This record gives sequence, C-alpha cells and structure tokens, in this order.
Amino acid sequence: MITKSGATSAPSVSAATAEAPTTERWVPAFAALALLWGCSFAFIHIGLQALTPVQVAFWRLALGAATLLVISATTRTRLPRTRRTWAHLLVLALLLNAAPFTLFAIG
Repeated sequence: MITKSGATSAPSVSAATAEAPTTERWVPAFAALALLWGCSFAFIHIGLQALTPVQVAFWRLALGAATLLVISATTRTRLPRTRRTWAHLLVLALLLNAAPFTLFAIG
C-alpha cells in the first residue's frame, strides 16, 4: 500500500482478516446440483433401454419446450415475432441443444 508520502506499508489488518467463504453455504447447493445433474444422466440411461438416442434427445427437448411454453403462458411473456429472431433461435437450438443432447445419449 502506498501512503501520501510515497512510502509503502503493509496491508491493513482488516483486508488480511477478511472472512473466507464457509463450506456451510455452498455445499448443500452443490450437492443438490450434483443430484439433479446425475439424475439427468440416469434418466438418459433408462430411456435408452426403450428408445434410440435421437428419440431420447427429442423427448428431452420436447418436454423442455413444453415446460417453457407453460411458464411463458403463465407469466404472459410474449414469444418473439420476427423471422430473424426465430432463425437465430433455430441455429442456437440445433447447435447448443439438439446436437449435445443427442451426443450425450449416444455416449
């Protein structure tokens, strides 16, 4: 730390003793996230016993889209109106949702 006279000094005690994050805060949320994420892969495994990887990906996307449409209708959020926006959403959906979901099911 530089003082008004230009000399350096040691950092203040309050900065050195700043409270570190405790594990009590993040561990339950981390465990819940791990459980949810693990269940997703378990359901993919179960789905593959009766469906093809493409069908598993399709149903994951269809159920997710239906959920988002229900939330949109409940909150009265309007869907995009322009073709350009829908074209951008289509490209994003294919590259960031459909392809990875299908590859996860194949893997």
